[in-house]
Amino acid sequence: MSYHTKSSSSLHTPLELNPLFITGFTDGEGSFSISVRDIDKDTKKARVLYVFSIILHKKDHDILRSIQSTLGIGKIYKHGKKGVQYRVESKKELLILIEHFDKYPLITKKGKDFLCFKKAISLIKNKEHLTKEGLLKLVSLKALMGKGLTNELKAAFPDLIPANELGISNLTLSLFLFFVLLLKSKRTKKKKQRRQI
Repeated sequence: MSYHTKSSSSLHTPLELNPLFITGFTDGEGSFSISVRDIDKDTKKARVLYVFSIILHKKDHDILRSIQSTLGIGKIYKHGKKGVQYRVESKKELLILIEHFDKYPLITKKGKDFLCFKKAISLIKNKEHLTKEGLLKLVSLKALMGKGLTNELKAAFPDLIPANELGISNLTLSLFLFFVLLLKSKRTKKKKQRRQI
């Protein structure tokens, strides 16, 4: 159920946020998630869920509303007794989200999760996950994200495609983080030059 209550914390007009703030906030609080459920042992077909989310205490509801308003996507829900959750889970809106992080890259280990998530969404968009081989690729991507695979998935997919065969080698990730830091450095220098002028 969407979080639409008119509490004192939701009376303020959402702010138009700097895109870099959204990226930085995601580096600290955001989560990219792929879930594979209801696996058929014979066909290896399964139900695949995908979501980007940020969970905060309800007193910080305005921050999520501002992120939602700035990006123009996602919904906000209650999360437990004291929490609120911002979620983006439609393929159409996730493509907009991916464009944001391509333009304003993440600089922590979330960058790795994002790369895996982005490739997973591409597989899903092209309906490759509906094949046995495609689902195996998807599970291999999930293995690189967050806490990795559940015991159920490890048992269901004992033979996973190595990460480097998916084009997400350590070299790829290192280069990604290098260019992100280089971009960040250039932006910092430009800001300093503007202040001096």
